[in-house]
Amino acid sequence: MAFVRHDISVSRKPTTTRGMQLLTERCTAHLQALCNCSPNTAETHSAQAVAEALHASPVTIDTDRSTTFALFLQVRGHPKSVVITTEELMRFLMNRAQLASS
Repeated sequence: MAFVRHDISVSRKPTTTRGMQLLTERCTAHLQALCNCSPNTAETHSAQAVAEALHASPVTIDTDRSTTFALFLQVRGHPKSVVITTEELMRFLMNRAQLASS
């Protein structure tokens, strides 16, 4: 996260998809060099850090615990995670899409 914040403060906040992709790639390379981790692990953590830095939200998705069946959302400052099943998420998104189209 510190690398992402520093990169944003030195350059500027990326507003395009390409800018976010480049920032994620720089962060991934940094993590691989610093932590000697796999490209997949570095990319996952980089994408999460970039998203958190660019979209100041108190909620993060726990990518280590999330599965294809559920998302674990961690609210900063709270000890418990919120679990949303993919079925609940799909219903929520379908309702949002229907509301947006009407």
